[in-house]
Amino acid sequence: MRILIFVILAGGFHLCFAQQQKFIGTWEGKINVGAPLRIILEFSENNKGILSGILRSPDQSPAPIAADTTYTKEDSIFTGVKKFGMAFKGKLMNDSSISGSFIQGIVIPLQLKKLPSNSPVNIRADTAPKPNITYFNKDGKELFTAEEKTLSNPTGKLKGTLISPRAKIFPVVVIQAGSGPTDRNGNSLMGIKANSYRLIAEELAKKNVGTLLIDKRGIAASAPAVNPETMLRFDDYINDLAEWIKFIKKDKRTTKVFIAGHSEGSLVGMGAAQKEKVNGYISLAGAGERIDKIFFWQLNKQSPELAATADSMFARLRTGKKLDSVPPPLVSLLHPSMQAYMASWMRYEPCAEIKKLHIPIIIIQGTTDIQVQVKEARMLKSCNPAATLTIITGMNHILKQAPADVNKNAATYADGTLPLMPGLADVLTNFILKK
Repeated sequence: MRILIFVILAGGFHLCFAQQQKFIGTWEGKINVGAPLRIILEFSENNKGILSGILRSPDQSPAPIAADTTYTKEDSIFTGVKKFGMAFKGKLMNDSSISGSFIQGIVIPLQLKKLPSNSPVNIRADTAPKPNITYFNKDGKELFTAEEKTLSNPTGKLKGTLISPRAKIFPVVVIQAGSGPTDRNGNSLMGIKANSYRLIAEELAKKNVGTLLIDKRGIAASAPAVNPETMLRFDDYINDLAEWIKFIKKDKRTTKVFIAGHSEGSLVGMGAAQKEKVNGYISLAGAGERIDKIFFWQLNKQSPELAATADSMFARLRTGKKLDSVPPPLVSLLHPSMQAYMASWMRYEPCAEIKKLHIPIIIIQGTTDIQVQVKEARMLKSCNPAATLTIITGMNHILKQAPADVNKNAATYADGTLPLMPGLADVLTNFILKK
């Protein structure tokens, strides 16, 4: 799922002590991304006078996120994250307010107010960690348990949640999230409040199917477990998913393991299924073409000229060349620090990868998906004729019911009240329990 995203702050630069002191503290503001979203920036400096900070989006996740660049100049501050090609810059208006903008291809106004010292961060109850909590219906019947899981790897600890049903033994589906900062539940820092993966897990639990929801390295609770962005490769996500599969197989309650990859996660899932044996593979809104072709199609709908520029740049990356400069609208895709990752992603052809799978496969695609076309699902099916293809009328990219109108469709991304697409859970259950 390619969406606009943001993270901020950490790293430092030696500057005038007096000027930096004005910025130290906790600042709060809101951006409008279809719905108001609180942003909290916390600036501090170490004993060497190096400025650093963190970002919180408490309406979506309690996890703090660090950035790699922060510096001030006179009464202005700049901070950003190379990995996602984004930045915040603002000007100190007085001791308690900063007027600025978040930038990532587009500019979003962000006005910050300084909070009193030691102000508590009000985190929404449904975003706070809930380790090993059992949920009941209104009649007191046990529905499922949410169990927090930790997978250690050389770069740090990866975090996840196992939604376990009431049964003593059960099959488990491991969901691999889409691109960007999409967390284990299917939400993101840029206003995506779909909760799609969590909704799938809760529906499957009713049918005695467990679901392992995972935060990718560098994202949400797994934010610390990340290499420098210049070292990140597509294979890292494949290897992480394969390790999660090994991890959940060790749970004595697990009878079978399935992979469900959403959007970018579809291709990650294909790779992981070749590394670690699973009982079945599920593609949710996965592309059949190489990723640069998908981005070209998406960009071409907005600006054919920009799409042509991007296409030539993708071609250079595929041949191992670096890009000396990137137009501002394409920075989120082709920032210098992310070019090696993009090149590693383009080396994987979905058609070639799905051909390598000799396990039960189901390909699921919605007709009102504004990010991946139905033809992509049909292409995957043609590449592995043994796969089952299911087209769900009226389902969009975040697996919700939505109209074809682009603006109305996009509005569903920020509406956390919408249920999962009717019938999707049944399709998944039938596939899993029959294999």
